[in-house]
Amino acid sequence: MKHLSAAVAVVLLCSCPGERPEQPPPSDAFYFPTGLVHVDTGAGEGVLYVVSANFDKRFDFGTISAVNLNTVGLPAFGAAVAASGPVQLTDLHIDPTSIARISSFGGEMASWLQADGSRRLFVPARSEGQRLHAVDALPLASPDAVPVVQCVPLDPASPRDCRFNAPSLVTNEHASSKTNLPRAQAPIGVAVSQSTGDVWVTHATAVDSPRGSTTNLTAFVVHTQANNPVVNDDNFINISAGASHAVAIGSQWAFVSGRYFLGATYLVRMVDPLGRVLSPGLEAEFHEIETRGIALSSDQGRLYLAGRTPDALLVASVNDATQGYPTVPQVRAIRSVPLPEAPQYVVTIPRDSPKRSDLVAITSSAAGVLSLYDDDVGDLVAQVPGIGLQPSSIAYDLRPPGARLFISNFTDGQVAVVDVPDLNRPQAARVVAHLGRSQLCVTRGLADTTCAGATIP
Repeated sequence: MKHLSAAVAVVLLCSCPGERPEQPPPSDAFYFPTGLVHVDTGAGEGVLYVVSANFDKRFDFGTISAVNLNTVGLPAFGAAVAASGPVQLTDLHIDPTSIARISSFGGEMASWLQADGSRRLFVPARSEGQRLHAVDALPLASPDAVPVVQCVPLDPASPRDCRFNAPSLVTNEHASSKTNLPRAQAPIGVAVSQSTGDVWVTHATAVDSPRGSTTNLTAFVVHTQANNPVVNDDNFINISAGASHAVAIGSQWAFVSGRYFLGATYLVRMVDPLGRVLSPGLEAEFHEIETRGIALSSDQGRLYLAGRTPDALLVASVNDATQGYPTVPQVRAIRSVPLPEAPQYVVTIPRDSPKRSDLVAITSSAAGVLSLYDDDVGDLVAQVPGIGLQPSSIAYDLRPPGARLFISNFTDGQVAVVDVPDLNRPQAARVVAHLGRSQLCVTRGLADTTCAGATIP
């Protein structure tokens, strides 16, 4: 056949590799939410920033979405839960200017308050260059205004597509050097000091040298500055063989939790901005294999870690944490408190009484439970069920004497809202709402009997 019809030619042209339409994730929902940041705007409920990790790669990228909580219909703080259960708020009013595109597999999120009142958000992502994304969240023009986000560095032609200009943490991945180091493979945790602007990033997988050899395995933490988040070889601090997970920031030291690695267990390491690394021997006392989430108390006198195998909250005392080198903080094991299966994230919530320790909130991803620990009691004082499927990160909004907590649910694609009307009486904590619609009809398909009539993207 010498000639093709015009219709067939068009079909062939539109079917060429690389010509398929872009597949964005839902703009009005979360998709495998991970990191959270809540910003108190001084009026009403504030703004919640949510990382969607696009974990199954169904779509072409992940996102950071900004939700103005004044517009979604949250119940009044401390209100009783209806007999029908927590409120399901599926209309999030997310505007296109409220969404920044980032790489898939985004992890934790941290924020830094800038002089102009904007927030700079940091999110490491484990795919497409394994980048550290920085996004500026602009101040609201009014309490009900649409939140606006934009990339750092800003490309005026594409101000909210942050996938390509963010620095890679594996820039030496294909280098011709003999070592192929430094690299921070599978970046996952991030924290930033509000006072100094120091940004710390962990990575969950040790790196070999040379690449592909599975030898000379080591790990790093990446240290950069919030006002200029560039990454080059000088920003990598070698922390030896054990990989890392999360970071808690003190006034002098960054406390880094450790994942299991070939028998080398470092439950916590301390790093300062000059690259000095200390490894307290907590593993000998706690008998844990690894840790995930980590949090430091407001007075820097306690350290809390989500331990794995066995699942427990590890509590340690910290002396001299506010002193810089050569003073070395002394970290000593206090207790190990059993937790529901697969503890994941830990956050300390300050209470309004100077005589009370922080309340500690912990998510357990396999159990779907939020646990609350009171160090004054030395034990768990509340467990909140019904959070969702695979709860992960926690953000909070202080409402003295209580707090409203936000918890990302990785598997069902929603964010749970938990009210603790009085932090001194945490037993009254309860789930009051879920934000966003469930993603299960997308990830599990119409075979799920709850998805009849649903539309699958």
